[in-house]
This record gives sequence, C-alpha cells and structure tokens, in this order.
Amino acid sequence: MPILLIVVSVVLQACADGYLSGRLEFGDSLLFSCLAFVAATVLFGSLCLIRRARQGARPDRGAEQRGTVRKLIVLMNLATAVTFLGFFSALAWVPAALATSVQSGIGPLAVVCIALIRRESAPAAGRLAGALGLLGLSVLIAVRLNPEPGALSLPMVGGTLLVAVSGVSAALLARISRQLGAAGADPLWVTANRFHFTYLAAGALLLARGGVGGTGGADRIPLPLMALTALAAVALPLFLLQVGLQRAEPLLAMALLSTLPGITYLSQTVFGGPLDPVACALIGLLVLLAAACARQARTAAPARRVAAPA
Repeated sequence: MPILLIVVSVVLQACADGYLSGRLEFGDSLLFSCLAFVAATVLFGSLCLIRRARQGARPDRGAEQRGTVRKLIVLMNLATAVTFLGFFSALAWVPAALATSVQSGIGPLAVVCIALIRRESAPAAGRLAGALGLLGLSVLIAVRLNPEPGALSLPMVGGTLLVAVSGVSAALLARISRQLGAAGADPLWVTANRFHFTYLAAGALLLARGGVGGTGGADRIPLPLMALTALAAVALPLFLLQVGLQRAEPLLAMALLSTLPGITYLSQTVFGGPLDPVACALIGLLVLLAAACARQARTAAPARRVAAPA
C-alpha cells in the first residue's frame, strides 16, 4: 500500500509540474505556494477537527511521545519550506523536467549519505551504486533536455542549485516522515501542520517584492485555475505521499520519487512540449533502475513495526 500511494502521488505531482512549467514567474510561484499550502492546511485541518468531533477524545500518547512528535513536526516545517519554496521558485527559471531531474536524482544519494554521516549503518555497495546510478541518469536527462551552452545562464545555474538544495531537504523529509510514522503520528494531522512555515515564508517574500508582478503572457495561469490546481494537484497528492512516506523506508521512497522526471517530461509533452526519443530512453532506464533500487531497499530494510496512527 505505501508503494501504491507514493506512485499515485508521483503521477499527480508530475501532471501538475508539467502544466506549471513555463507558466509561472517568480511572483506567481510564490503566490502558487501560498495558495497550495494554505489550501492543504485548511482542508486537512478541517478534516482533523471533524474527525475529532466524531471520535471524541483520543488516548494520551504520553509526554515523551508528544514531545518527540512536536520536535519532528517543527523540523518537518523547516524542511518542507526549503523543499517546496526552493522547487516552486526554481520553476520560474528552470524547466520542470530539469528541476525534477536534479531534485529527485539527488534524493536517494542524500538518504544514503545522511545515514552514513549519522553512523547509522555503512551503506551496502548495491545501495550506493544504485543511488549514484540514479543521480548519473538524472544528470544525463537534465543535460539532454537542456543541451545548448547558452542555456547555462546565471538564472538557470542559480535555479538548478536551488533545486539541488531542495533535493537534499526532500531526503530529510523522507527520514522525518518515517520517524513520525514510528512515533504514531496521524498522517492527516501531519499534513495539516507541516506547511505553516512554508506559506508564511512564501507570503512574506511575496509582500516584500510588492505582490505578484511581471509581464505574464499568453500562458499565464488565471488566479481561479491556479487555486484549483493548487488544491487538486498539490494538496491531495501531498497527503497521499505523506501516508506513504510514514510507512516506507526513506531510500525506497526516494527511489520511487526519482521516477518523477520521466512522468513530468511526458506530461509536458501532453501540454505541448516536444518529445525527444533519446530522453525517453534515458527516462526508461531511470525508471527500471529506480524499481530495482526500491526492491532492494524493501528487501534489505529491517522489519519494523510502525505504531498505528493516533
């Protein structure tokens, strides 16, 4: 079930990224972030209140467990802000397929490196090779999608670095989500409380630059459609992803998420982008390697019993 939830979330996010690519300026990206994460907070916060009213008082988890969950949710707020603000802001300068290639390619390797730095375990040769392979294929896809030297402008380089940072932060999110799952945190409650730093930071940046500006253009997204996209293509898949992340090993989750570039690229072609056979072949190899890495992570992961959501 966690694998299916992550895969469905990947498909929905890829469709949204493909649609948004080239249609958002920097101010629009900040506005979209505000709309998406305020919508998620209000929607899932309301669902939490409705369920609490129906079920009554919940059993006390204990002071120590509550303290652990609160610390983890603060860390998740910080990591979420870095991950999503970095990614959506970078879409103003970097095509969605390139952005997702860099972000998802770094994710599996970041999971392995974080575990090594924390001395949790020495990475198996297969895991490290698989993570490096995913990163290498992601870089090749990124280069193929942007082959012209002129594309390496300062905004492009800056946007790519921003996406790389968001990829490392996404790996931290996978680890924190797994810890929240082990602590018995309810995914619905986590989704309702993980975006506060994100929409506050996006709103502050939007106000600091004087609101949404720019030339816009024929492809600019109308505000009502942007709000609908934010709710249906961001809030919902992020909840599905949160449930999956709390029940899956971080490396398995990041390996599955590395397939996001391929589906994003295909979604871009549906919305009018060109189709490159070489890029499609590279994406096919990446999907196969991601499946192999996910299977290896699932087989090698120690059996853990995750507490049922509160």
